[in-house]
Parts: sequence; C-alpha cells; structure tokens
Amino acid sequence: MQNEIVLNFENAIAGYSAKHKISEIVKIDNISAKKAEIIALIGINGAGKSTFLKSIIGLNKFISGNVFLKNINIKKYSSKQIAKIISFVSSEIITAGHLTVFDLVALGRYPHTNSTGKLSENDIQKIENAIETVGLKNLTNKSINEISDGERQRVMIARALAQDTEIIIMDEPASFLDLQNKYAVYGIMKKLAENQNKTIIFSTHDINIALKFSDKLWIIYEKNIIENSPEDIILSGLLNNIFENKNIIFDTKSLDYKIEQTLNKPINVKFNTDNSDIKILIENALKRNGFYIDLKNEKTFLEVQYQNKKLEFQFNRNKYFNFYELISALKNYSS
Repeated sequence: MQNEIVLNFENAIAGYSAKHKISEIVKIDNISAKKAEIIALIGINGAGKSTFLKSIIGLNKFISGNVFLKNINIKKYSSKQIAKIISFVSSEIITAGHLTVFDLVALGRYPHTNSTGKLSENDIQKIENAIETVGLKNLTNKSINEISDGERQRVMIARALAQDTEIIIMDEPASFLDLQNKYAVYGIMKKLAENQNKTIIFSTHDINIALKFSDKLWIIYEKNIIENSPEDIILSGLLNNIFENKNIIFDTKSLDYKIEQTLNKPINVKFNTDNSDIKILIENALKRNGFYIDLKNEKTFLEVQYQNKKLEFQFNRNKYFNFYELISALKNYSS
C-alpha cells in the first residue's frame, strides 16, 4: 500500500545540547513520509538538514515532540530495531582500510546477525543482490581504496540495501560526484522506490535534481519544515524566498536558479532561422552581456543566419561564424 505512512512528526523540534544549553534548530510540525515516496530535504547551509536527518536515526535526540515510525513512537524502539527499519547513507567519503566491496556491504547486515556476526546463506544472498542492484557486481572483491568516489558512494547505497530497511535516509548522497555518477545515484534511488517500495529521504543543495526526482519536498525555511509536491512549491513562490540574496531568483521555465542580471543595452535582432535552439542560445549570450532585444532599436543590430548547420552572425557591420567570436565582439562592444 503506497499510501501507507511509514514516518510522521507531530510538533517535533530537532537540535542539540552543548554546555547545558539547548539549541533549537528545526521545528517539524505534522509532516509525513509514505511508503515508496522519494522526499528531498532542502535548505540553505546551516539550516539544520544534517541535524534533522541524524535525529531521525537516533544519532541526535529530538528536543521535544513526537516522531512515529510505522505508527509507533520512535522512543519505544531500541537502536537495533530502528536499524531494521531505517538505514543511513552519509555524505562523507568512506575510507575502510583493506575492506573489499563485499566486506563493506556486508556491514549492512549487522542488525540481522547474532553476536558472532556470522553471515547466513540468506545474508550472503542479500549482500550479493544489493551489490548487483547498484551495478557493481564486477567489483565485488575489489578493495574500497581502489575504486572511484562514485563507485564508493554506490557501495554505501548497497550497504543500506543489504540492511534491508523500508526507509533509506541519505545526507547529500551526490555532493562530491561528477554529473555522470550523480545521475547514476539518483537513478538508483528512483528504481528503489519504484521497484522495491523503498521510502527515500535525501538532503541536497541541487534544487534542479530535487524537482526532477522527488515526489515531495521538505523545505527548511525560517526554522520550520514546509512540505508539498515540487509543483505546488513552485506555484507558492517559496523557492524565491529561501535565499537572503534577492538577486537569486527561481526560473520556472528552466526549473533552476539564476542570478538576476541588469539588462541595459538594447539590440535589434533579426532571426533568419526558425531553429528554436539557436534562438535560445542567442538570447542567453545577449543576456550574459547585458543586452535585451528591442526591435525598434536602429543603432545596434544583430542578424542571425543558420542554414545546413552553418552559423553566421552579422554584428556591428562585422561577420562572425561561431558563438565564441560573437560573444567576444559583444564583450568588446560593451566595454
């Protein structure tokens, strides 16, 4: 049942105690996570994302309020019982001595083994299945120190899979990965939710990723968590209020943030092409250099030709044959 609520909060406060002083970081009032849901936790640096996530798994204690795990107050669970329901993937780069991929993934079975830690045939099968799910079967016996950061992060996801929990929490799971590995990680997360009914909660600074991959957003704003679907959050205008810098604005067309630019140079543009990609690139080049299109302007004029995949610009009585040359001319004209 994908409408089943597996985690919910009632007037909870996450924070920490230091030198007998309690610091309240995040207030969590009536939000929930359902089975097979992907939830992105976003907020500015220092908003309390990691503090909140670590409180869920018990590394920090909630200052007040109630947290329910499968309709039971989380305070009634032992740490081992929580570990059978929730697994955690950290953002830290793991160094594990001479452990192999198999050895590290096998650590995920700790809530299920006895005091000796001996692996059963069922344990070994779950470990191998987890490694195969993240696409690292060929690296099973490889040392952790001999694989890339992207592969290492997938190993940590495999460890969480081997733990065989309903909920997987990830703290910035792709923060240090290149584009290819970043999308590989999020692709795995998507398949886990769709094919294995895992509930995935992950923190990220990448709003574009959050909007594309998530069923729901949890946004930390003014020390409160606001939840809704990505589309409802966009409509609310909240994404324009997260940052203190008002020059950072959310573009609803690109679904990403951009810096508001000062456009104070009019230019008349004639497009001798219907290619929409070329038009978008031209507009981007002009905006980066402070120009805006004014069809009544007679002093500054740009003509764009694009035929048979050959590009030609005529600007300020000179011809240019690629964007680099045109942009250089725009910059010289602007200075």
